[in-house]
Amino acid sequence: IFRHNELHLTRWIRSGSHSLVGALVESAAERGDTLSYEDARNILTNLESEEPGTVLPLIPYGEEEIFQMMLPALDRIVRQLERTFEGYGHQVGSTRVATLLVTGGPGRYWRIINYFEEQLALKCGLLNPLAARRAYQSVALPPDSEDAQLRLSAALGLALSDPEKTPNLMETYREREVAEKKSSFARYGFFAAALVIMALGATFMYQKYAISKKEDRLYALNQSLRRYGNLMDRHVLMQTAARLATLKVAKTQKARKLLPAAILKEISRLSQNNVHLDSLIFEKAQEPKDAAKKSAKQKQEKISGTLTLKGMVDGDPREHEAVLAGWMLKLAESPVVTEPRVDSKKQEPYSGKEALFFSIKAKVVHI
Repeated sequence: IFRHNELHLTRWIRSGSHSLVGALVESAAERGDTLSYEDARNILTNLESEEPGTVLPLIPYGEEEIFQMMLPALDRIVRQLERTFEGYGHQVGSTRVATLLVTGGPGRYWRIINYFEEQLALKCGLLNPLAARRAYQSVALPPDSEDAQLRLSAALGLALSDPEKTPNLMETYREREVAEKKSSFARYGFFAAALVIMALGATFMYQKYAISKKEDRLYALNQSLRRYGNLMDRHVLMQTAARLATLKVAKTQKARKLLPAAILKEISRLSQNNVHLDSLIFEKAQEPKDAAKKSAKQKQEKISGTLTLKGMVDGDPREHEAVLAGWMLKLAESPVVTEPRVDSKKQEPYSGKEALFFSIKAKVVHI
């Protein structure tokens, strides 16, 4: 339905020439005759033509009988048109359809047009876009015959159709829905790809900017170094490295010599009134002849040896365990001793009182 040269409503009804052919076949069957779909279509073709062909006289029905046989199908089309007009009237208000234009082969039969005019009470006619003289017709003239012009109407409509402006009556709703989903998926894919490309471009620009800043910083540092001359001498660096290595070896040897004294000093610092030591044994760790055979764990721990402490805890027997545990915690916090553990402990009488005799083993950290 067009209003003020604008398309307002489209509706696809499964009624047309196919329904007219079916009505002819069904009516003939009700009369006890056999009429094929091909013969029924030939009847419609002859009714549409300006000059009847040779098929119509061979059919045992007159023109009036043929029209009566088509009336059920025509009546269904009229009912559908009335429902369409009523729906359009509810949609836009009290506007009434003024003119009905018919296209297609059966629409050229004058009795069908008259029937529509009588049943719908409105003006009916044929849609013939090639009837009037247009500017484009100076390039390609249409046929003179109205029948030939009407046969070209469908081709002209398809040639001028645009999916964005004109309704698509060649595909079903499901086909259009599938095409729309594919189009939406393609659009979303394009947008996602565009976002990824933009993100990659932004990352590239940021990395380029960061590299440029670092290059500028490096250039500035090189310029600063050049102002003070070449301070790096390989010969001097080699001598310095050799001297540092010699000092390191000397310090290591001196530290090993002073290690027992350092252990005694540390144990004395950690001593308390209730804990009495009667022996301290330090066993130096045996280093493998081949330094390459030293395990990664030994290299990481840097253990110099094992320390064995033997002594006793006096005082209240009920506090012996707590006193020993507290002293073990002090040993664990020492920078010289690590991983202390109680090797043995036993409650025995001493000087008329109970005392806790113990043996502790710990590892000595390399200084």
